[in-house]
Amino acid sequence: MKQIKRIIALLLALCLAVALCACGGKEKQDVIGKYVCIGSTGYGDSYDSDGEWIELKKGGKGTFYMDFEFDIKWKLDGENFESSVTFLGIDESLNGTLKDGVLTVQYGDFSYTFLKEGAQMPIGTDEPVAGTSEPSQDALDLDALRGDSMLDYLSALGSSFAPMVADGGFVSPTKSIELGSVWYGTVRLETADGDKDDDIFALINQNAAGNCYFEVFTNSDFTEEGLICSMWIDLYDDSFVADIGDKDAWIYEHYLTADEAFYFSPVLDNGLLYFFYPYTEDGEDMTVQIYLREDGMPWDEENDLLPPHYVEYKAAIEAAADDSEMEAQPLSDDYGLSVPSATGYVDLKILKAGLNWIRNERKSGSKTPYVEIRELFSGVDGVKYEMAWDDEMHSYLWQTSDEKEFCLVTFKVQEDGSELYTSVSWSSGLTE
Repeated sequence: MKQIKRIIALLLALCLAVALCACGGKEKQDVIGKYVCIGSTGYGDSYDSDGEWIELKKGGKGTFYMDFEFDIKWKLDGENFESSVTFLGIDESLNGTLKDGVLTVQYGDFSYTFLKEGAQMPIGTDEPVAGTSEPSQDALDLDALRGDSMLDYLSALGSSFAPMVADGGFVSPTKSIELGSVWYGTVRLETADGDKDDDIFALINQNAAGNCYFEVFTNSDFTEEGLICSMWIDLYDDSFVADIGDKDAWIYEHYLTADEAFYFSPVLDNGLLYFFYPYTEDGEDMTVQIYLREDGMPWDEENDLLPPHYVEYKAAIEAAADDSEMEAQPLSDDYGLSVPSATGYVDLKILKAGLNWIRNERKSGSKTPYVEIRELFSGVDGVKYEMAWDDEMHSYLWQTSDEKEFCLVTFKVQEDGSELYTSVSWSSGLTE
């Protein structure tokens, strides 16, 4: 009898020990459900949600929606989230962390943040405040297609260049300053030896921390060797104010001071941003004048200081506008706006550049027509993609000649026969 009591006591002790261990262990996350995208970052910029979501299902299966629904396989080790996206037989990683209903994953060059339906953002994840970090070249959006030269870039714009003229004369269509906008113009450097004019491009954008900046380049691919002016700004609808600290703003090789901010705080004047800045460098008096208009917009040719290559710029814009404004081609039941003989073959460099431009435009919600997308791929027509083709949606494939790398672009068919971009997918080699 005593032996039986000892056995029962031992079993009770073991059960109690197991229960205590279970209570002291970390509770497993309930992660099954739908997670809605609340924002993303990539190439130094932040973006709002474009309707993306991820649904985690039992058994390590799920769905990732980004214009299309993709199957995913996933597993969770603590807070470490590992998954892969499958498309056309190609697997691409979708890894990150999952904690307290917040799922953060890296997909290609972009980092996405998703919030589980019904969950709230944890304390300490508020949006960053502008002006709290230092400017960096990493903040620039280098993803957009610019081509190998200025004219290559301009030929892909396709915006109308016809000036607007009212009773009072020239009227610009540019009424506000937008984040992510590109500006074209001229810089005049006045010295004792005379005046020197140069074409310039400028960016008005923000970095991943939400800090707005203004930067001016003498090249159209926005690389560091062409950077001549950089500063933080406070951006408003039709103006901005320079936010100059200690050696964090400069023009050419000259640092700016806080009391010079008013020189670089323009108000949009009939579509024009104008700067006038006199200074002394190594005992020499110098003056900089900058004229900028939104890229692709008309100029006041009678009153503006026109850029040195304005004639070529205008011709390229008008040529692109003529192409984009062509009457829609008759739709073929079999090939849409493409042609039966299309191969979609383009060089790898062109394929990558075209994809980069499309991905950048996707974030701005642009509805680019087929004819403009075709021009990104050197005027080559895409191949009809049978698996994603119906009366309302047409998909075209552009690819390398060995067919190893591809870019699949889908368009929505309009009532007038035109086709407007809706989504893009690509092979993993294009973003390596």
